[in-house]
Amino acid sequence: TQLTDLDRLLHSDGDDPSRAVPIGLVQLRRLAMVRQRLLASACFDYESLARLRGTSINATRYAVHKAAQEHALLIVTVGDGVVVPAFQLTDAGELRPELGPVLNPLLASGMDPWRIWGWLCEPAALLGGLVPTEAAGDPEQVEVVIAAAQALGRTSTSGPSAQPSAKGR
Repeated sequence: TQLTDLDRLLHSDGDDPSRAVPIGLVQLRRLAMVRQRLLASACFDYESLARLRGTSINATRYAVHKAAQEHALLIVTVGDGVVVPAFQLTDAGELRPELGPVLNPLLASGMDPWRIWGWLCEPAALLGGLVPTEAAGDPEQVEVVIAAAQALGRTSTSGPSAQPSAKGR
């Protein structure tokens, strides 16, 4: 039956098949948890960003897509729309200038936007556990953050898991 086949699959990896769970499932679960945390953080759609900036929705949509095309702004497809993670904006809804050199190599690499968002907002091994968006605001750490983003961007463009940019931005 399907249940028996699933049980056999779940216990087929590792030294002790009675306790094994496929690494792929563990990774998928972790990715799902990270996405939940990211979506629970502050982010904007076109309408809410337009209100914050005091501009029209069309002007905001144009500015968002122009900045994304210039690799200056991360946008993430969610369902049929896009969200703009708030960490990259000032209280007035403008781009945080210190994040430009961090975002550019990541976005230019074609890395998955969810992966970029997660790397920027979670403690990063390349930074000794610092959170890149926080460390980028520290003048003593910003160069290290930029170098880590460049290294990650290079890895993404040269590795087998490099993915094209999200369509529909």
